[in-house]
Amino acid sequence: MIRLKRYKKKTKTIMQNAIVHFCRLSELAGAKLTEGNPNIADLSDKNRPTNLAENFSELYDNEWTDALEELLDQGKKSEEEGIKVLLDILKVLLLKFFR
Repeated sequence: MIRLKRYKKKTKTIMQNAIVHFCRLSELAGAKLTEGNPNIADLSDKNRPTNLAENFSELYDNEWTDALEELLDQGKKSEEEGIKVLLDILKVLLLKFFR
């Protein structure tokens, strides 16, 4: 009976150590796989392509369409003229931003 308890305790200790080593090995393998590999996306990166696409889509859906509707509702601009005005504004902002 005492031997059985000793073996159970040893088995439990061995299993706990194996789990710890497996987790460490898995972490190292994951780090090695993603390090310098452009094909693996860093999900914490705010500027990864899918996030940028989503941001531009939201910008178009919300701000651009609202601004264009406002220009058209004033009745002074056609849709094509309104788009040109908004494009000119974006160009000016980009030029100021990248200087």
